[in-house]
Amino acid sequence: LSSVKGIIRSHKGDVFVESLDGKGSTFHVFIPMTEKMKTVLPQESDTNEELDQIKAHILLVDDDEAVLNSVSRILEVSGYTVTAIPDSQKALKIFKNNKNNFNLLMTDLAMPILTGVELAREITADRPDMPVLIFTGFKDEISLFPNGTECLIKPVTTQDMIKKIKALLSSR
Repeated sequence: LSSVKGIIRSHKGDVFVESLDGKGSTFHVFIPMTEKMKTVLPQESDTNEELDQIKAHILLVDDDEAVLNSVSRILEVSGYTVTAIPDSQKALKIFKNNKNNFNLLMTDLAMPILTGVELAREITADRPDMPVLIFTGFKDEISLFPNGTECLIKPVTTQDMIKKIKALLSSR
């Protein structure tokens, strides 16, 4: 694993693991896309053209800095404005001071002190129309999500994430 991490970091990427006793481990590898890779992925550029029609400000919350930075970059490249916060309590304070500035909450499920579900409940209590997208590696927890909350199961492709966000934003 340390060799893999070294190789990935030498390419300016990152790797992280989520592990839960009795559930297993999920490894996430993020490697920056090169110009050459972009020409090989016409489906993603098609998705980006469609997204130009939807401009939104996303409140992104994840206590894992690697995930936060990677997802934030993906969203920004896709045309979204992103406020990325590694602390769910701080994110809630920022939201409460700027309730009408955000169009979507995108949060990790498993975070210390205030979980993604708890954060979603707090935010939708103030803004019932706020779309919420929770991403998690733990499929068994989906039943705990508030009504109307959408879910992405990690690992997720960029294309699937952007399609889900677009659908949520266009449905509200």
